[in-house]
Amino acid sequence: MIRINLLPSELRGRRGRAKAAAAATAAGPPTPALGNFLVVAWLIVVIAVVGYLVNSNWKTYAAAKDKAQQARTAIQEREDKIRRQEEESRELLRLWDRLKIQEEILNSLMPENRLLWSEKLNMLARLLPEGVFITRLEVAEETKMVETERSKANRRDWESRQRANRSERGSGRSGSSSQEDKEPEKIMKPQIKQTLRLKAAAIGEDKNERFDRMLKFENALKVYEQENRKNQTRRFMDGFSELVYGDIDKDEILMQDAALDGVQVWEFDMELPTRVETPQE
Repeated sequence: MIRINLLPSELRGRRGRAKAAAAATAAGPPTPALGNFLVVAWLIVVIAVVGYLVNSNWKTYAAAKDKAQQARTAIQEREDKIRRQEEESRELLRLWDRLKIQEEILNSLMPENRLLWSEKLNMLARLLPEGVFITRLEVAEETKMVETERSKANRRDWESRQRANRSERGSGRSGSSSQEDKEPEKIMKPQIKQTLRLKAAAIGEDKNERFDRMLKFENALKVYEQENRKNQTRRFMDGFSELVYGDIDKDEILMQDAALDGVQVWEFDMELPTRVETPQE
C-alpha cells in the first residue's frame, strides 16, 4: 500500500524536525527592522487618519460657527430694525396725539356751532310781539380750563397699563418698566360759555294783559325761525341750551309789576346760555 504524508516537511518525523531546528539555529534570531518599520508605518497611518478627522471636524465646526454667527447677526439686524420701526411708530402716535389735542383746542376756540350774534339780534328785532320792549341786553362770556378728551383717554390708557403691570408683578411675571412709561401730563383747553341776558318790559291795560304779552315773547323766542342766504332754516334757539327767567347763577326769578317813566309795566329778566361743547367720540 502507498502511504502519503501530508504534514509539512519540518514536521515529518524526527528527522524533519531535527532539520528544521538546525536551520533555525543556523539563521540566528529574527531582525527587528521589519517590525519597527511596520509599527512606524502603522503610527503614520493612524496619525494621518486622526489628522484628517480632526481637520475635517474643525472645518465643519468653523463652518457651523460662521453660520451661527451669521444667523445671530441677521437676528440682531432684524431686532434693530423692529426696534427702529417701533420707535418710529411711537413717535408717529405721539405726533398724532399732539395734532388731535391741538385740533381739539382750536375747535374749542372756534367751534362750528359758535353763535352769530348779528343774526341773533336781527331775529330778536323781528320776533318782538306788540307791547314788549327790551330795556337792556348784554352777552356775558365765561371761560374755564378743562382737560381735553384726548388727554383723558391717554391717561386712562396709562392707568390701565399700570394696573396690568402691578398684576403681572404680583403673579411673579415681569411687567414693562415703569420708568419708560411715564404718566401723561394733563392737556387743558379753554371751554367758553356765553350767556345772552336781557331785561324787558311788557305794557298793557292791566296786569294780566302785561303778563300774557311776556308769555307771548317767551313763546316767540322758542319757535321763531327764518331762512338764511344759503336757504337754511335757522331757529332763534339754535345754539342755546335753555331759556330761563331771572338769574341762573343766583337761582332767582326776577319779574315784577313796576312803573317805567310813569307807565305801568311788567318787568322781567331772561337768560339764554349757549350750549357747552360736548365731547366727540
